[in-house]
Amino acid sequence: MDKALANHTLSKHKILIVDDQPRLRAELRLFLESEGFEVSEAESCAQARSLLVASQLQPDAALID
Repeated sequence: MDKALANHTLSKHKILIVDDQPRLRAELRLFLESEGFEVSEAESCAQARSLLVASQLQPDAALID
């Protein structure tokens, strides 16, 4: 198997959840982690922006409410 393909297959995809409802974020996190995703959370767009800049987080996708 191609080394680059093997590394991509073994790495977890990262998803950022942005929602002001803690319960919804928690339920989404549980589901997505059970499916093998690495999940980060923010309760607002401002917090998500700060998280992205401060931690250099680079999610593959974002779920934004």
